[in-house]
Amino acid sequence: MRAIFEKVELDSSSSFHVEERSLPRFDAPWHFHPEFELTLIVASRGRRFVGDSIEPFRTGDMVLLGPELPHLWANDPGYGRAHSIVLQFLPGFAGSGFMDVPEMREIAGLLARAGRGLQFHGPRALKAAEALQQLPSTRGFERFAKVLDILEMLSAAQGARPLSSLAFRPALDSRAGERINRAYRFVFAHFREEIGLPEVATAAGMSTAAFSRYFKKVTGRNVIAFLTRTRVDHAARLLLDTDLTVSEIAYACGFNNLSNFNRRFRQARGMPPGDFRKQKPGSI
Repeated sequence: MRAIFEKVELDSSSSFHVEERSLPRFDAPWHFHPEFELTLIVASRGRRFVGDSIEPFRTGDMVLLGPELPHLWANDPGYGRAHSIVLQFLPGFAGSGFMDVPEMREIAGLLARAGRGLQFHGPRALKAAEALQQLPSTRGFERFAKVLDILEMLSAAQGARPLSSLAFRPALDSRAGERINRAYRFVFAHFREEIGLPEVATAAGMSTAAFSRYFKKVTGRNVIAFLTRTRVDHAARLLLDTDLTVSEIAYACGFNNLSNFNRRFRQARGMPPGDFRKQKPGSI
């Protein structure tokens, strides 16, 4: 369940790779690369995997990843297109010693903190997102200056939140990774059904015991915890987006009884499903 190495193609005329992506769904597997990556979700929702962090994402989500940090974005089933803007750059993008000058101290600190992944919110993050959406149409020095401006805004953003835990140590392999991708795809397709560790392990092509150890080592959590979180996240969407009863949602998301659903939902969300439904839309 190791991450796949991704080769990022940098244009010889630019220090950065900037790409606006509009796809039926996010299709990149669990992967890593030596570049920093700043991703803005223009329109989509689903689950974001960064190191051992698994969280919901939605339109407006913006994350900065450090080099060699495995990651994956996965759409919710049946949810529209995946529209994003991605900026990628190597640690030495500005030249040797550039980050050592006093004026770059804050940006250098931001990049140092990105090793665990950072998720941004607040007024400065919104301004940075607006600037990032303009980036694909720029070239040359204008693009270089705008990238520095974006990084400066993010370095001053209040509440930048680390994603992966301090204990996470990625298992990186340029030749492997398909097992975790098969497991993820299987869970996303079948979480509404009565599945467990044996079925997920079979989908990954491993024995139950071996896959259980493998998954825990790489992701920092066990398979059943991942499956349960996937079900709870989908239930949260249904609570806010539909008029289905709590019981109907529980069974529609793969929980075999209501009390188990209520207990698992409270553990994950800190409140019962009924109280969560009263939250404003977009609270997940």
